[in-house]
Amino acid sequence: MEITRELSIKLYNIFEELKNRKCDIKFAYFIAKNKRLLSSEIEILSNMITPNEKYKEYDLQRVQINEKYCEKDNNGNLIIKDNSYIIKSESLNEFHKELNILKEQYSDYIKEHNKMIEQYNSLLLDKININLHQINITDISGDINPTYIEVFLEANLIIE
Repeated sequence: MEITRELSIKLYNIFEELKNRKCDIKFAYFIAKNKRLLSSEIEILSNMITPNEKYKEYDLQRVQINEKYCEKDNNGNLIIKDNSYIIKSESLNEFHKELNILKEQYSDYIKEHNKMIEQYNSLLLDKININLHQINITDISGDINPTYIEVFLEANLIIE
């Protein structure tokens, strides 16, 4: 069957989440077999997206700058909203100045990383041929998230 690499990642993540759930033998086999079939593709994709050491160095320093200028609550914990640091308004100029200097120092590595992400995202849309194991709808056991069923249907893994 043909599925996109993006769908293969979704499936693998679902199988990874389901692997320790109690279920009947047919459903357990479906999970284990498909997880194993997808694992090499997922490993390749994971290795492709790993940033190089210089980008990791940049990102660590970027986080340190964010934490340095971030607002803190009464307990001294960083205030993060919607996955973004809340920067102290009185420190915005210093924050941007320091961050821009860092971005300039690592600009080539940032560009390289962004290009890698762009290529990776394009690669996710490509289709791969893989013979995943199908399962009869009646053999799916236990409490299962309806979203998982939708993904299984998208991949044509359910026999009705």
